[in-house]
Amino acid sequence: MEKLENNEKIPKNKRIKTDDIKGSLDEDGFFTTPNGSFWDCDGEYFNRFGFDIHGGSYINKLDYIPGPDWLDEYGCYPEDIEKYKNIEDDLDDNEDFDENLFKENFIPDKNKKSLKNKKKSKKKKEEDEDEEWEEINESEDENN
Repeated sequence: MEKLENNEKIPKNKRIKTDDIKGSLDEDGFFTTPNGSFWDCDGEYFNRFGFDIHGGSYINKLDYIPGPDWLDEYGCYPEDIEKYKNIEDDLDDNEDFDENLFKENFIPDKNKKSLKNKKKSKKKKEEDEDEEWEEINESEDENN
């Protein structure tokens, strides 16, 4: 969506989604109304032109392009800074914090065994299929 130099298409106020608003919820958590306005999965309102009150918009539905007031350091807008500025300190204070949650391909311990069993089952199935093909080929060779 193209950014506008003037603010004519940027909504002036946030809108709260209420249960009486008609629309549909998609698999990504976006609620879209018949006129094209929507609420994203975080509950932020975007008008029918695709802008939120900060001038932010989405491209490819899940790629948010922030408006000009976005604070990269905190990953939010100035009015939300109090919610996010101490998040790192809160995480450091949390004894249950597990750095593995942020590592690529993290699998919780309780699921590791299940995944290993699935891999073993798949490997066993592949081996069984290979044996079947060998038997078929052998029987064809004997018949020829």
